[in-house]
Amino acid sequence: CGYASGTTVEAFTACGGTSLGCSTAGTTYPLFGRLELSRPCAAETLWVKVTNDADVAGKYNICITSETVPSVAGTTCANPATICSLPFNYSGTTAGSGNDYDSTTAACHNVDMNGNDYVLAYTPTTNGCINISVNMGNSGGSVSITDACPNAVGANCIGDPAISGLSFTYNGLSVTAGTTYYIVIDDGTLTASTFTISVTSGGSAPTNDLCGSAISLGTIPLGTSCVLQTYSTACATYTAGPPAPTCIPSTQPPAFIAGVTGDVWFTFTPSFTGTLQINTQQSATNATTNAAMAVYTGTCAALTQYACDYNSGSNNMPSLTLPVINGTTYYIRVWSENPET
Repeated sequence: CGYASGTTVEAFTACGGTSLGCSTAGTTYPLFGRLELSRPCAAETLWVKVTNDADVAGKYNICITSETVPSVAGTTCANPATICSLPFNYSGTTAGSGNDYDSTTAACHNVDMNGNDYVLAYTPTTNGCINISVNMGNSGGSVSITDACPNAVGANCIGDPAISGLSFTYNGLSVTAGTTYYIVIDDGTLTASTFTISVTSGGSAPTNDLCGSAISLGTIPLGTSCVLQTYSTACATYTAGPPAPTCIPSTQPPAFIAGVTGDVWFTFTPSFTGTLQINTQQSATNATTNAAMAVYTGTCAALTQYACDYNSGSNNMPSLTLPVINGTTYYIRVWSENPET
């Protein structure tokens, strides 16, 4: 028995089941068929049929390999580059993709999305937090992150800064088990660009992630000077129960998304009746570029909004001056506006 003059390979979901793709000898590979498939992360059994070309019996070799991301993936939400485990590192290109998700059709509405899209999908198995870093090779553009396909009804934009200096970093993005998150890398101009992406596990939720674990700022007497301390919303999760803030403008994408936006909590009790100022400013490192806060009274189980500020302070940071009552406990809810780094 001699060698096969050429082969055709075809893959199926079951014996006699649905065909996933077929390849025969051609110009690129003149002696054999080479089939590439993009498959989900879950373990599965596939069936592969090999046929000798020209119905001539002969010997052949077969080789099956796994790639981090097949080159056929990343074109749309229906065929994304799947991130199966972390850490994830990949080098790719937007060449071969189209402008399927742009500033009009996508939840993020970023004008830098009007180019070729490369789509990655990540479905965490546990609640957690991730860091995303992208570098573009030869153009600007954007990286948008949504909790459903960008143009799906109900998709939320949870990360949308334009690429600055050909690089983009999103640290401390909280993710929910079972939700598929889509990361869309867009060259912005329909000029194909190479890129590298790294997705790693982030830290844990901050200690004051929930109202019940609010950081106590203590009892504040009359005449106390403001002493700034550094805190973070990185890896914060949404707190269900308290009324949604009322000072959020009608913007697209929204600056606060109920059920999605992560927040942190503080509490204090004044020892006087009078006027008190709550002030915030950007930190020196990893600074939030846009934040807001709301003040509540009551208990964590039954809070009532007392005041709310979008960005009355400097550099789009919140600031409030409000009347307070001696002995009353107040809660402060702070969040980085979505989409936000």
